[in-house]
Amino acid sequence: MTEIIIGKLGEIALKSRKVRKRFEERLIANIDDALQRAGIYDYEVKKLRGRIIIETGTTEKVLKILRKVFGLNQLERALKFQFQNLDEILEKGEEIFKDQVKGRKFAVRVKRTGSHPFKSIDVERALGGRLYQYSSGVDLTNPDVKVEVEIVDNTAFFIVEKISGAGGLPVGIEGKILLLFSGGFDSTVSYYLLLKRGLEVDLVSFLFAGEPQLRSIFRIAKFVSDRYANGYDPVLYTVDFTPVTADIRKNIKESYRNIILKRHMIRAADILAREKGIIAIATGDSIGQVASQTYDNLVVSSLATELPIIRPVVAFDKQEIVDLARKIEVYDLVSSMKEYCQITPRHPVTRATEEAVERQEDGINIEILPELISKRKTFYPTRVDDIEILDFQIELDKIPENAVIFDIRDKIDFEKWHFESAINIDEFELLAKIDELDSKRVYVVACYRGARSLNIVNEMRKKGLKAYSLKGGVEAYK
Repeated sequence: MTEIIIGKLGEIALKSRKVRKRFEERLIANIDDALQRAGIYDYEVKKLRGRIIIETGTTEKVLKILRKVFGLNQLERALKFQFQNLDEILEKGEEIFKDQVKGRKFAVRVKRTGSHPFKSIDVERALGGRLYQYSSGVDLTNPDVKVEVEIVDNTAFFIVEKISGAGGLPVGIEGKILLLFSGGFDSTVSYYLLLKRGLEVDLVSFLFAGEPQLRSIFRIAKFVSDRYANGYDPVLYTVDFTPVTADIRKNIKESYRNIILKRHMIRAADILAREKGIIAIATGDSIGQVASQTYDNLVVSSLATELPIIRPVVAFDKQEIVDLARKIEVYDLVSSMKEYCQITPRHPVTRATEEAVERQEDGINIEILPELISKRKTFYPTRVDDIEILDFQIELDKIPENAVIFDIRDKIDFEKWHFESAINIDEFELLAKIDELDSKRVYVVACYRGARSLNIVNEMRKKGLKAYSLKGGVEAYK
């Protein structure tokens, strides 16, 4: 007997013969990719009457990998046995299952494909009769143990363990889509769900805090890509959006800033998608979750592009999204992700109209978007272990004595509460004055929650300054 893994195909089995053949071939290619990415080469994969059979010398390791390959609805650890007659099946079945049924109630289930001189019910009755002596009886309705045998032509598969698979469709069986990816729960879960439906997913991230934000996004993109993008090599594009946020902060009414920023992201994604021949974009929007995602605001945001927008989690509530993040094992990584968006209005508009938004947009420079897209950076998360960015500590949870404290929050919030001796200054004004700062001083930059300050500190350090970001921002110390 040989230990093997049987992959069951779920919804693929419902396709027409021609379509199923194409899906199965892609699934096998994805299995090859998943195993070889993990450095496993001692295996054989083949189709057998609606099943995928995997033989390998490292069953445990292979099972762990295959559980994350989309298209496999269920995995079974089985013992394969070539038989000549029914008696041989019964002898092996008794040998394999007698210890499992000992002192327990059981039922025998047999599935059969091919031409045989016996029926499935014959095998169930005969094998049940042999195992009865070891058990506490038969229970066909609610057995303690299910003895399962699959017979295909002259091969019997004795099922010893069943494991849930990832389900869905093989990655790459559908088209390609571009996902707006922030590394938060919504976009990360959306990435997973798009892959699960067979799409090849490329990612575009808009950076507001430079390399610290890039590093966080990259790690999350890599985690999901390595585990679930089997059969495809996703691309992560990053676009510096600080010129856009500066323009919006300067020229747009505060209550409209978030929705106009979202429309700019969609416009930029549209430019990139069309350049790459991608016919749709995706977002992690969930109706009503935040102000920019009210029904009215989502409609107005969608009007920024003529491309279709796919929203995988649009009807999920936050808890459902977080629960799915736990299920796919990315919760801890995403929960440590900082909130980097620089535009958080105190009283955002929740029922925007296209006319009102377009009036606001008259005062900003939309023409800058093609230039920003042309300067994008490109990464391939599955190809490298990490990116060498900001390996040194740049955050402090205690302000050093005699440090200069720059508080980059809005003046209203600064006046409500601030650190003694802190200097209130706009972040862009501070960036413009970096060259004027004394290199002998120590600087601490504070923002609301410790995200926006990271970008400034990174720029200050490039100039040789001793600069730190206040960990957790002012909100952690009030």
